[in-house]
Amino acid sequence: HEKIEVLALIPKEGQELKDVTEYTKDPLVLKHHPQGMVPVIVDEEEKEPAVYDSLVCVEFTDDLVNAGIAEGTTPLLPKDPVAKAKARIWVDYFNKNVASNFYKVLVPRDQETRVQGMENFRAALRKFQENMKGPFFLGEHLSAVDIAAFPWAFRAVSVGMLERYRGEDFALDRKEFAKIYDWVQACENLPSVKITLPDKERLIGAYGRYAEGTAKSKIG
Repeated sequence: HEKIEVLALIPKEGQELKDVTEYTKDPLVLKHHPQGMVPVIVDEEEKEPAVYDSLVCVEFTDDLVNAGIAEGTTPLLPKDPVAKAKARIWVDYFNKNVASNFYKVLVPRDQETRVQGMENFRAALRKFQENMKGPFFLGEHLSAVDIAAFPWAFRAVSVGMLERYRGEDFALDRKEFAKIYDWVQACENLPSVKITLPDKERLIGAYGRYAEGTAKSKIG
């Protein structure tokens, strides 16, 4: 299961962001998630049941901010029911058409499957960028759509993961995908995003397990 690496909440003094995305499972995560997967949100005294699953956590934090229970930035989802539903549709679209095809390039052993995966990956990104409304997907502010989409765009654009493992034919053209490149940069410039960005070389090394077929974690 893929993890969302960005939440539009900046930790207060005394709060801790703990990176447990490596293969060694953190005891606290194992205690509160059946499979030991991240993200997991646990209250300070561990009295309430943990909240987990990436997109559930995103909407949960948004609900906390909207209810005045936690401090945050602008809402991550529109208040209008129709606009909110459309945002969720785009999150689902990205997961099914962009993120999934990222792995169809990286994981398969045969070149034909990789090439087809890259064609689908590019086509899905074209549609995604055609529907962007501003520096961020829904306009002037970061939303749940950006949070869901950014990790794989970061890997493809900023890290160059696909061409690193599969060659230059699997790169994203900067001119064709100019809006995607600008959007990724806009996301990276946010303080709440900067604190989550992994070291690029370390990330490339971690994804070598997928490219070489030795990964222990499941994709989905």
